[in-house]
Amino acid sequence: MDPLSDVLSMLRPTDYAFRGLEAGGSWSLHYPADGSLKCFAITLGSCWLYGDAPIGQRRLQQGDVVMVSGGTAFRLCSDLESRPVDVAEALTVVGPGNVARIGTGIDCAGLGGYFGFGNTHAGILLAMLPEVLHVASAAGEALRLSIARLMQELRCPRPGGQLMASHFAQALLIEALRHHLDGAPSGQGNWLYALQDSKLSAALGAIHAEPGHPWTVALLAATAGMSRSAFAAHFAETVGEAPMAYVTRWRMLLACERLAVKGATISRVAASLGYESDSAFGAAFKRVLGASPRKVSDAS
Repeated sequence: MDPLSDVLSMLRPTDYAFRGLEAGGSWSLHYPADGSLKCFAITLGSCWLYGDAPIGQRRLQQGDVVMVSGGTAFRLCSDLESRPVDVAEALTVVGPGNVARIGTGIDCAGLGGYFGFGNTHAGILLAMLPEVLHVASAAGEALRLSIARLMQELRCPRPGGQLMASHFAQALLIEALRHHLDGAPSGQGNWLYALQDSKLSAALGAIHAEPGHPWTVALLAATAGMSRSAFAAHFAETVGEAPMAYVTRWRMLLACERLAVKGATISRVAASLGYESDSAFGAAFKRVLGASPRKVSDAS
């Protein structure tokens, strides 16, 4: 698979719910930093998205779609002075796929919800994506249709609906990332932006295709068709970390997945990822994921 597919295949939503929202007058919804990925599509009017950096203060207009990772609390509101109400208190009074109404009248309407992730390394995977993904109205139609289809599956369950909704949820995330990349400037300090760079994309593709290969900066530079020093500097500037740090982090995320497979052993997983000793593998695993391979394996 390509690097983006690799990451998103690991970031499988274990929980999600989407609802419609109609709001008017003065209103404000507070979304906690709970580790989930939130998504909104504005279908009528406008509202504010407000939070600490990197969210900042953004005006969302009709047709806009925005995704916010779970590391920062924020508000969705008519104005910044309105007293916020917890989103769970305001929206869960209606079931998934239905429409919640707050305030008076309808000045703003939209579709929104969240993706929850149960795997232990979801935080690391989410950190590989932009913290705020804002798609302007001109490119948002396909995303709004995806959200509407997802809501339909949730509102009117049919045979196979749970699997269908899961597919729509993942397709929505992929479409949003594609639209975001189409309009994003380069050099943003995130591996995602390196996929737009043909030289760095070649190196990333090689890492993901053969994670257990004995990669060095020189080998990756040759794959990218660059000198060692130019590649190392360009990779670090664009991706936000050194080439070999990325290689190690990706190996450890793969290791976490592989250790969860019944019958997997630490020695076999270590060898499959290019480690000649369990101790070297264990040290790298703990440094990246903060736990020993044994602890992760026993919990599976």
